[in-house]
Amino acid sequence: MPAIKIICPCCHREGDINIDDDFINNSMRGIITINISNRNICEHSFIVYVDNNFQVRDYFLTDFQIVLPEIKISEDENIGKFPLKEKINLDLIILNIPAILLTYVLKSVFTNIKIVIIIEQIFLKKELQNLFKYSFQNSFNNYISIIEKEIYEKNEKKFHQQYKNHVFLEGYDIIRRDKIKAINPKKLKVERQIIHNFLSENDSISKLITLKNEILKVYKMSETIIEFNKNLKKKEEFTSKKILLYLEEIYKIKIQTPYLNFLLNIVKSFFEVKLSISSATSNILGY
Repeated sequence: MPAIKIICPCCHREGDINIDDDFINNSMRGIITINISNRNICEHSFIVYVDNNFQVRDYFLTDFQIVLPEIKISEDENIGKFPLKEKINLDLIILNIPAILLTYVLKSVFTNIKIVIIIEQIFLKKELQNLFKYSFQNSFNNYISIIEKEIYEKNEKKFHQQYKNHVFLEGYDIIRRDKIKAINPKKLKVERQIIHNFLSENDSISKLITLKNEILKVYKMSETIIEFNKNLKKKEEFTSKKILLYLEEIYKIKIQTPYLNFLLNIVKSFFEVKLSISSATSNILGY
């Protein structure tokens, strides 16, 4: 039972955890996820990704209290026309791209921000392009460019002029932020949970379907909010209680306030719809 040194990605406190050899050897994946609850290492809760050589590959902060709503997505919508096994090598992506970068990508797409991703390995470009093509199929338009680091460094000024309205991302870093600073690592709770659910699945196909399913849910529920707002009577105000009840009636689920707030921001920033929202609701949701 090897001991693995863990470093909290928030406060950087170190500690050791023991992992049963069989736990990794019997895993179907090259990477396993381990939830570190608060007080195991420090006061923070986070996730560690460990490979079958007992090497820590990544850390990821998330909010274990965030629960993503479950709604039914048809198989045709989820699978789409894009072949999975033949087109996307998720192992390469997961081993070379940090989870937080994927979280930044989600946030940028959901808020209609154009981004440039800088990668070390050129072979990742096609894999990432296929991942994004599949994941956002039938839902969000996205503006994602991918540049090899060596080429970027030789032409940095040129690329910054060419992509002057883009956010530049590399690894864990936001090299050039958007003007409104929408991609804030401290305010990505739902996006983090989506990526965590994606990475926690046992096999590549399940991972891909989970990611696309979560994105489709966001898109569909945002459209439902827009339709609800459109059908409000003259001078009738949009309140959190009304929309929560409406979503619960349509989808037969309970929705947490943080997730509703997340959807409202997408309606505002991606769909550019002005809601007939009351001041009271605005104050409660921070909208």
